[in-house]
Amino acid sequence: MSRAIQGRGDRYLITSMRLLAGIGALSASAAAFLVIDTAGFTIWFYEFDAFMVLFALFFAGFVWLVAPKQPHNPVVWTMTATALFGGVMLLGYIITWIVFDVDVAVAVAPIVPAELPPGAAGAIAWFGWMWVPAMLPVLTFGLLLFPDGKLPSPRWRWVAVTSSLGILLTGVGTAWSYRPTSTVQVEDGPLVYLGFVLVVC
Repeated sequence: MSRAIQGRGDRYLITSMRLLAGIGALSASAAAFLVIDTAGFTIWFYEFDAFMVLFALFFAGFVWLVAPKQPHNPVVWTMTATALFGGVMLLGYIITWIVFDVDVAVAVAPIVPAELPPGAAGAIAWFGWMWVPAMLPVLTFGLLLFPDGKLPSPRWRWVAVTSSLGILLTGVGTAWSYRPTSTVQVEDGPLVYLGFVLVVC
C-alpha cells in the first residue's frame, strides 16, 4: 500500500513539474512570437531579452525529460521555477506593452513605474519581480545541490541559508521597486543591493 501511495505521489510531482514547465515554455514561445511580430526582430536584444526565452525553453525541456527520473530532486524544481516564472514574466511584459501601447523608446529604457501609463505600471507590478525566482534559485541552489539535490557537506549549510535570505530580500526589494507610484528606477534600493550581496557571497 505504501508503495502504491508513493507511486501516486511521484506521478503527481512529475505531472506538476511538467505542467508548470510547459506553461513557462508556451508563455516564452508566445512572447517571442509577439515581440517579433509587433516590434520587429531588432528590439529583441533590448526590450525582450532573447536569452531569457532560450533559458526558459531549455529548462522546460530538461524538466520534461528528467522529472520522471528524479521527481524529488530540488535541482529539478529550481529549473521548473526558471521555466515557469521566466516565461510568464516575458509574456506579461510584451502583452503589457502592446495593450497599453507603450512606446518602444520607453519600453527599452530603464523602467520608472510612475513614468509609465497607469495601467501599464499596475500590470508590471504583478510580474516584474518574477525574474528573481526565474534566475536566482537555479543559479544558487541549482548549482549548490547539483546533481543529487544534496549539499556537498554540512559545512555548506551557511551558504544555503545565506542564499535563501539573499533571494528573499532581493525578491521583496524588487517587488517593492515595481509599485506603480515609484519614481525611481526598478530593481533599485537597499533591499535589492543587500540581497544581491548575500546571494553572491
